[in-house]
Amino acid sequence: MRKRLFGVIVSVFFLISLFSLIHPQSVLAGDSVEKKVNIENFNADKDTIIQNEIVVKYKNNQSNSKIFSYFGISRNTESKIEKIKVDNKDQLEQRINELQNDPNVESIQPNYKYEKFDIDNTSANNTVHAMTSITGVNDNQWYLERLQIPELWSQSTGKGIKIAVLDTGIDSNHEDLVGKVVGGQDFTGTGSYLDNNGHGTFVAGIIAADRANNIGISGIAYDSKLLSVKVLNKDGYGDTTTISKGIKWAADNGAKILNLSLGTSKDDAILKEAVNYAVSKGCIIIASSGNYGLQGITYPAAYDNVIAVGAINESTQWCYFSNFGQELDLVAPGSKIYSTVPQSINALKYMTYSGTSASTAIVSGEVSLLLSKQPQLTVKDILSKIKETSIGIGFYTDEALLYGNGILDLKKIFTGEYSNYSFNRIESRDNNTIDNAERVYNSTAFPYVELNPHSDVDWYRLDIPEDTVAKITITTPQKNIYANIFSDNFYYPDRILKVDGKSEYYISNYYSNRNFYLELYTPNLEPSNCSLNIQYLSINDPSIPKDQTLKYSIDSISQGKVITGNTLDISGWALSKLGITKVEAIVDNQGFELQYGLSRPDVYNAFKDYNDKESGFSSSLNISDIPYGTHSLKLMFTDSRGVISFSNAITFTTIDTLKYSLDTTKSEMTVSGNSLLIAGWALSNASIAKIEAIIDNDNPVALKYGLSRPDVYNAFKGYNNKNAGFSSYINIAKYGYGSHTLQVRLTYVGGRIEILQQIQFNISGTLKSNLDTLKSNDIITGKYINIAGWAISKAGIIKVEAVIYDKAYTLSYGSNRPDVYNAFKDYNNSKAGFSGTIDASKLPIGNYPLYIRITEVGGRVTIDNGRSFRVQNALYCLDTPKAKQLVYGNKLQVSGWALSDSGVAKVEMLVNDTAKTLNYGISRSDVYNAFPKFNNKNAGFSADIDISKLPYGTIKLKLRITDKLGRVWTQEQVNELEVEIKDTAIFGIDTPKDTQSVTGNTLNISGWALSKSGITKLEVLIDDIPYPLTYGISRPDVYNAYKSYNNQSAGFKGTVDISKLDYGYHHLKIRATNRDGRVSVSQIHGFGMDSTLQYNLETPTYFEKITNGSLNIRGWVLSKFGITKVEALIGDQCYEVQYNVSRPDIYNIYKDYKNLNSGFNESLDVSNIPKGSHLLLLRFTDGRGIVNSGPLISVDIQ
Repeated sequence: MRKRLFGVIVSVFFLISLFSLIHPQSVLAGDSVEKKVNIENFNADKDTIIQNEIVVKYKNNQSNSKIFSYFGISRNTESKIEKIKVDNKDQLEQRINELQNDPNVESIQPNYKYEKFDIDNTSANNTVHAMTSITGVNDNQWYLERLQIPELWSQSTGKGIKIAVLDTGIDSNHEDLVGKVVGGQDFTGTGSYLDNNGHGTFVAGIIAADRANNIGISGIAYDSKLLSVKVLNKDGYGDTTTISKGIKWAADNGAKILNLSLGTSKDDAILKEAVNYAVSKGCIIIASSGNYGLQGITYPAAYDNVIAVGAINESTQWCYFSNFGQELDLVAPGSKIYSTVPQSINALKYMTYSGTSASTAIVSGEVSLLLSKQPQLTVKDILSKIKETSIGIGFYTDEALLYGNGILDLKKIFTGEYSNYSFNRIESRDNNTIDNAERVYNSTAFPYVELNPHSDVDWYRLDIPEDTVAKITITTPQKNIYANIFSDNFYYPDRILKVDGKSEYYISNYYSNRNFYLELYTPNLEPSNCSLNIQYLSINDPSIPKDQTLKYSIDSISQGKVITGNTLDISGWALSKLGITKVEAIVDNQGFELQYGLSRPDVYNAFKDYNDKESGFSSSLNISDIPYGTHSLKLMFTDSRGVISFSNAITFTTIDTLKYSLDTTKSEMTVSGNSLLIAGWALSNASIAKIEAIIDNDNPVALKYGLSRPDVYNAFKGYNNKNAGFSSYINIAKYGYGSHTLQVRLTYVGGRIEILQQIQFNISGTLKSNLDTLKSNDIITGKYINIAGWAISKAGIIKVEAVIYDKAYTLSYGSNRPDVYNAFKDYNNSKAGFSGTIDASKLPIGNYPLYIRITEVGGRVTIDNGRSFRVQNALYCLDTPKAKQLVYGNKLQVSGWALSDSGVAKVEMLVNDTAKTLNYGISRSDVYNAFPKFNNKNAGFSADIDISKLPYGTIKLKLRITDKLGRVWTQEQVNELEVEIKDTAIFGIDTPKDTQSVTGNTLNISGWALSKSGITKLEVLIDDIPYPLTYGISRPDVYNAYKSYNNQSAGFKGTVDISKLDYGYHHLKIRATNRDGRVSVSQIHGFGMDSTLQYNLETPTYFEKITNGSLNIRGWVLSKFGITKVEALIGDQCYEVQYNVSRPDIYNIYKDYKNLNSGFNESLDVSNIPKGSHLLLLRFTDGRGIVNSGPLISVDIQ
């Protein structure tokens, strides 16, 4: 069967060049001389290796070695890896043959090609942006806020971490990278590690750009340092030698993190050795998954000891270009990432790119923050944290291939609290991901589908019913629109269409309802569009074309054939002038894909006009899961249009020829001892692979099959099998006494399984035992647990153990127990006792199960029913405070008692997780009398805890007891105690009244406030903005009403400037701060700001016709705040209108406004405004700068 990949094909050429992801091959550096080279590697995909180059790893520097004649003085004595160039293929083979015979050569391989992983920029900017003063983050760095990185800078900034960027170099003179690069090395031959491409500088900025300069951007780990390791040339390409040498150099020069935003599709043995070397030196390697959009992570990211990073977009969806697969560890933002670029190359300082390169840099920055805080972590530790703390993405099981473990949650690692990561997926209507594909349930037309260059992929999910054909028609005025069609398993595309003008394709579904996926995209540099028409047709619709050129033959199975085995061999050939893409066998509506494309020179010679030398098909189908009986077979041929043709039906029959007998085992039999004999015979015309016995669903035990059974041969000579017997002794010592299940199972070659026997049987024995000392639910507060009891068996006892969870403690067996001897004299065992002690100080406080495990002579192990006990360092009681208790004042009284066999060292109360030590050793005769075995008359504890600094509301209390063995127990293991600190503050607001309307520029506030803790500061909050109030004014009325507060000066007053408040509703609260620093807030009062604006537009009137291009505006406007500007807005024009025109008539009507010049008047030139109906809006700006909209009318410009 042809293998497939799950993938998105960026173009047909990428498909061709990357198909080698299916079968990665390499020569391991440690292979023997006979396996120094696989010549097929040099004939592999031409786009993944550098032609006519060989990479050689040699063992030592022997001068007589043939290898050194090829590269002379350029020998690399440290890495012992060199590159040899040849002129042509013949010379390549000659060199390989010579090197294979050189004993100094360890391995030979192609020089694999590596490339950077980015997508063309979507925007650019040369402006130096200031960062926000609060977070130090540029607005374009959307991913920082999304990942909540600024919140973590208080925990770590990457200080002390050195990150090697293995890339195209770094522009260390960039304004945002000055002082960041502390060293580097060039492996491309330019002699400088400065960037001559831009990619490396882009990656470096994401990781470590300067935050303190307050320009440009901020790196995630802005206090980390960088090494510029130049391994890619000016075009963004490198090879095996540059990358592997760069990795080793970085590891040897102090890099903790290696960022590789690059990769190849080939498993490279030399590279893998370099990766292992760096990891052995404590380096963390983080690499890109790849930008091909295919299943299969590129190398080095695919290695187990490298962190593989994929990309998501702003909607937390898989980026179409991001490679995916089981090796993917996590994802990070990789779409529209804004970062630094060399101005000398791009004439710009900052640009926006997409790609897994950017995602990798983001993760490198995050890991730098983590290592700065926890430098001891290894790559294994970090991979574990990724699995444990990452935020999962995806709603379906298969999406783990796209997203790995999800998004790294640094906040969870640092603080233990999960990030409130913002998912935008639900809000997105974008259909550029598989999981957000447009659903198509029936015939649907999409008249206009727009595809943007490089970044836009449209997905459609076709839900096709049974016996339905979906006809897909794509029409476009442009060239180079591609369509990939996937079956419901998302493997390699079933069909890749290049649409030039108009293309049609058919998806035929002859099974039950299935889903298919259609993907549209374009590699064009300009936007493209097409129309998409999807028609659902019956399979019998006459409009579906037929393949009139189909010829086929089925060679290997004939009509009416009887199959006695579990495989069905099918072979033959098929030809079509339209091309055949797939051949399937349909057996009773179950589909099997056949291997197609086999050489058939006989068919080629017979039908030369078809020009197809590989028309053969052949497969051996496993039919072990279909029932015995008559079956129908048809072949289904799919041509290049998706049209399906069927062969004539062939019927065949499968029959069961099995005969068998079980000779030694019967239902409900009883066995004793440690072995069980299972014997019998089995015959079948199908090949028997094995016979097994299974007891209690345990692992199967193979029975010896093929034993001579002449009696069976003579009875069933038609089977011609003299060796049909099976027999084996099964060790049943590990199974306890009582009832058990036995199943005897036969498996045919091909996998079909038959159950020969399933019975219940009993294992009997003579074991008796008892545990005397530890009872169920006992509490252990001392250092040791004493275990004692007895056990007897007529088979003899080898060992007695106490088991707590999975840990066994061997007990001493054989002590005198005359009581047991007298009770069970037939056992004749006077030394049946067992005893031992378990160190309870090694057990954390909590509940435990304990079992007694007894091993008898012969190996049978019996475990009793067990019992539970609790390890606790103390018995205790908390007398005060009680749960939900209200506390007034600044002291919390705590009292109680604690007892322990080990002695109590310390008692503490955790108040909101802050420890307060209590006084222990207070006389408690009541406790002594209740628990005399502890012999402790001074078990009491008490304290008055200062809570004056705590805010009002609920506080959490937990009692913590430490015994003299150092064991610590905290009350949270059972439950927490909560008490409430009660607020005693009360308020009265006299002015303004609730819901009062207010005019003018000031608001007078008065009232009173009381608190039993005393008030040091009083404020009024207007719309949550504080203003100070004067407090301490005599209020005898309040004193008389609340005498318990003993405050005769509880009054307050103040005046607040409200001239800048908008008209409408506002809220007001009084905030008091008491002597302890606690804050209390009153209930909300509301008040309204009334507008003083009065106006009238006298001309023009509604629907007035405007001629001669002149519009006369006249009217008046008043405000008690004054009017500074009048504007008229019409069309897309804004005109300022003359104000302060004398209007004595208005003055006489509104004398309280004291304004004689409230008029406005202006003749506006509207000749440049198109003719027709337009809206005219007046806008007034008052003396506070607040803009108010005036009248809105319609006028007709003619």
